[in-house]
Amino acid sequence: MFRTLMTTTALVTLLAAPAIAEMHADKGDTAMETSAEMNAEMTQAELTAGDLVGMPVMGQAGERVGEIDYVIGSAGDYEAVIGVGGFLGLGEYTVALPMDRFEMRDDVLILSQLNEEELRGMPQIDESELDALDGDTVLN
Repeated sequence: MFRTLMTTTALVTLLAAPAIAEMHADKGDTAMETSAEMNAEMTQAELTAGDLVGMPVMGQAGERVGEIDYVIGSAGDYEAVIGVGGFLGLGEYTVALPMDRFEMRDDVLILSQLNEEELRGMPQIDESELDALDGDTVLN
């Protein structure tokens, strides 16, 4: 009896595996297409402050220089606060740059004119007196 049950279970699993794999592959393809469509349609002017938080920042040579910690400013005068270097927030050097200094490619912000060394040469900002924008603020 036990042997029959195990044999039947193994047979059903073998027969169902391709169908299950196909169902999951279809969902994955759709999710990737949807993500690609969103990236193609979304421009930097349509982003919200929340969209930028955590986004990687790449330097002029394609190297990762940091990530967006938060966005500050007011209409037409937004700045991205970048945590440069460090590990898990420790040892970060924090600078703020106007949004027009960035170029967006896929889900990455590119600083084509600066590298990490040049960012560390800029004055560090005092984060204790800054107010981050609400995540729903549209940056246009």
